[in-house]
Amino acid sequence: MMFWETEIFLPAISVLAIAGAIVGCLRVRARIHQERAADIRIAHRALTQFYASVDKVITDPAAPDDLKLLLLTMAEAMPNRSAAQYIVKELTTTGFNGKRNSSDQDASLEEWRSLHKSRPDLAEETVKAFKSGMVALILRWPETAKLFKEVLTTLTDERAEIAAVKKVSRFATEHPERPEGEFASCIATA
Repeated sequence: MMFWETEIFLPAISVLAIAGAIVGCLRVRARIHQERAADIRIAHRALTQFYASVDKVITDPAAPDDLKLLLLTMAEAMPNRSAAQYIVKELTTTGFNGKRNSSDQDASLEEWRSLHKSRPDLAEETVKAFKSGMVALILRWPETAKLFKEVLTTLTDERAEIAAVKKVSRFATEHPERPEGEFASCIATA
């Protein structure tokens, strides 16, 4: 009697096949968890940078009040999953095409350029806040983190960046589920 004809061979092959499938599934899940953990680490560093930059800008008397309000409102949006989903949807579907030339965004861009000329250090801190805030907001949630690379290609110029920050800010002030946080009183008084 040959080995492959025995009663042990078929169950052994079945067990090995099942074990191989389980190991394969575990490896895939481990890779997914590693990628998500990396997203969370990057989001944490970005959030730390965002709050440090926001603190520098809002405590500087030379920063325009509109800019302070914009950053404080963006800070309120950070724990809001709906805000992240909204901004990613906007960035991936419209890319702010056709919306970049609004007078509101042009005024903000001119204000930022003026700030860049008079206080380049403050303007640089504002850019750090915008960029780190967008990274933190998007990478924090799994469904928005998946679209991160696509969103990055949308934020390639100053107008798109300002439009995105204004969208986050507007969403945070208009959305009824906005969590109340430590910045809420600052926004009400700004």
